[in-house]
Amino acid sequence: MTKNNISIKKYLLLMIVFILISIGSVLGISKFLKHEINLQEVPYYWYLILGSMTAIYILLDGYRFYVILKTFKINLPYRFVVKQAIIGTFVSNVTPFLAGGSIAQIYFLKERGIPISEAAAATSIRAILASTFFFVSLPIVVYFNPELLSTLNIQSIKWLPLVSLFYVLWTAFIVLVGKYRKKSMIFIEKCVRKLPLKEINKTKLLIGLDDFLKHLDLFLRGDKNHLLLSFLVTVLHFIFVFTFSVVILRLYGYKISPLTVITGQMLSNFVMYFGFTPGASGFAEGGFAYFFSQIVSETDLVNIVFLWRGSTVYLATIIGMVFFAKESLAIRKKHHQSHE
Repeated sequence: MTKNNISIKKYLLLMIVFILISIGSVLGISKFLKHEINLQEVPYYWYLILGSMTAIYILLDGYRFYVILKTFKINLPYRFVVKQAIIGTFVSNVTPFLAGGSIAQIYFLKERGIPISEAAAATSIRAILASTFFFVSLPIVVYFNPELLSTLNIQSIKWLPLVSLFYVLWTAFIVLVGKYRKKSMIFIEKCVRKLPLKEINKTKLLIGLDDFLKHLDLFLRGDKNHLLLSFLVTVLHFIFVFTFSVVILRLYGYKISPLTVITGQMLSNFVMYFGFTPGASGFAEGGFAYFFSQIVSETDLVNIVFLWRGSTVYLATIIGMVFFAKESLAIRKKHHQSHE
């Protein structure tokens, strides 16, 4: 049994765990609210609308990654990059703490001839840009609209600005370390040499850190148009993601302020960052139901939770699983042929 085959089985097993927890979460919410999920009452054209939005979400996510790769002067077909983006979504959603997506992308990019250091830098910066936008925008929205918290069944989140401030400072620190890479590596090397690791592992770690910082600096010094575009596309991508809940509630006839709805979804996404289950399943559904419990009827809430997670996560994860298996099997076949 090859390494790739083991990998496919492992991720398919994680996918099953993700599905079971997700189903259990929706059923748990249904039991708590004493209202069953009833998707038969959902008009077919709603699925068409939300499915189309999912497709746009995937294409935007792929374009975001495509522009970041362009900043590194990595020229890959857009179609291939979109597949890597959705594969990353699949792996992130079936691994704890939303981790693992970058590892899969690095592997597939390496098979395409991209050096591991460049692939790692590109995937890391993609994650940094996304989380930075999220952790900066959420406290700003809450700070200037404090009344939204009581509407969303929350009294206060005094620690939220501190978490965001810590993240922003940490990101700024990483950028500065990258900018002054040579000086920083002197200090980093001293710290790494003190770690209880084998010498060969210390050397590999230092080489990896140096490569990452070098490519981080290259990204910040890269083509200004692509650099600016990567920030703009990241913002556009997240704004579009946050409109899913707005559209779903409007389809149900709720005329709630879009800012209130978007804030509720942002808070739900915030909870996902700290969920230890695959894809934060359970945490996401429960958080969404809690935040919207005061502004949405209990009879509609279970369906709304499912439609939100279905269009933003479940469908994309299934598509990503298909591409992951297809790409993995293609690589396995290529390696098998090369050894014949």
